[in-house]
Parts: sequence; structure tokens; C-alpha cells
Amino acid sequence: MLLKGLPFLSFDQWLLLTADKEMLVNDETISRAFEFFAVDKNHHKIKAEDVKNRFDPQGEIDDYVWTKLVLRVDVNVNGELEKDEFEEMVRYMVYGEDK
Repeated sequence: MLLKGLPFLSFDQWLLLTADKEMLVNDETISRAFEFFAVDKNHHKIKAEDVKNRFDPQGEIDDYVWTKLVLRVDVNVNGELEKDEFEEMVRYMVYGEDK
């Protein structure tokens, strides 16, 4: 039974809120995630559209949100994320701030 007035959390939201973030966000997991997102393995960069498609395959989140997220970490403003930019994005999404 849900408590009246409290929002419903999906399992993945609950997991993110309760998980050990240091265990989830480390060099190994970031490297694996980067390889997952990097569609072109020889390019070693992630296109902004790849990030949107991986995080939101159903297109439920407005494109503006993804554009803002990518632009926040795309230091060289080339529309692609290098590994260091991707790492900053992941840390921002998990911690809500630079870490």
C-alpha cells in the first residue's frame, strides 16, 4: 500500500536513490558505460543523439532536456562527447553536481 500523498517511485528510481553511488560510479563502470554508448567503436566518441537514444529510447523526455545536458558537458562544443566529457555527465546525473 502506498502512503497517501507520497509520489510513486519506479524500481530504477528507488535503486538509484538507495544504491552506493561510489560503487556505481567508478572508473571501471564509466569505461563500460562509455563503450556501451559509443556506437562507432573506432570513433571513441559519443554523438549527442546516441545519448538521447540510449537514455530515452521511447522519446518520452523533451529533446531540450538532452540538448541542455549534452551542451553542459560538451566542452569543445563539437556535438560529441569524449570520454572525459561523458564521465562528467554521468557524475552530474548521479550526484547532481560536479564531483
